[in-house]
Amino acid sequence: MNPDANIQKTKMKTIWGCLSSFILVIVMPILLIFGYFYYQMNLKEQTLLVSHSPDQETVFESIEKGQSFLFGPSNVRINYHNQMIERSIFNDGAVLDSDNFDVKWTSNDTATIYLDGDEQSLDVIHFDRTQPEVFRQEQVELEAIKLETSLSPDQTKMIEVKEITLSEGSKFPKLLRFYYGDTGSELADYEEIEKYFRFDSYRIDWIDNNDASVSLLSSENEVLESLDIYID
Repeated sequence: MNPDANIQKTKMKTIWGCLSSFILVIVMPILLIFGYFYYQMNLKEQTLLVSHSPDQETVFESIEKGQSFLFGPSNVRINYHNQMIERSIFNDGAVLDSDNFDVKWTSNDTATIYLDGDEQSLDVIHFDRTQPEVFRQEQVELEAIKLETSLSPDQTKMIEVKEITLSEGSKFPKLLRFYYGDTGSELADYEEIEKYFRFDSYRIDWIDNNDASVSLLSSENEVLESLDIYID
């Protein structure tokens, strides 16, 4: 056999041997670590809560899928037979447990599920096994803080300002509502301002006994937006 061919063959074996050793020693551990990390973050499932109806006939479970990364949200899935709803819980990166869930059964068929996190409003899910879609998110009012009451010049009409906290949903969970109506009555009509953090303050000016203007102000008292309220 040609000596040069033997030398070349030996060199190739050495190169392939070094490459195989590199893959085994360096690349494989990296792939294993990445695979483990990907499984923990995205695929691993942990049952956090199993809830039974009062008659014990209806059961659904809440499952965490993967784990939060750094301070990101945790993904959860609520299952009932072949139906499910997926939600995210912002919990400042902390591990979820059963304390992040609360279930109030209103009958053997219906329940309200509350999902809570350190960096979000409550997320409210309505469950009704008699409906084609058993899970439905609901945005409900959680808190209303009265900030101010303003009376018309003749004091027969009033505007009541409230800061409203909503559960998670289509609207931003913090807003201002300006309820209006006859003085002393139960106020039902209102105008509302979403994302009111854009403004520094507001001012109510009565034009007459039935008409008022609300000005939303900057820190320099510049009017950024306004709305008119007419009370019959």
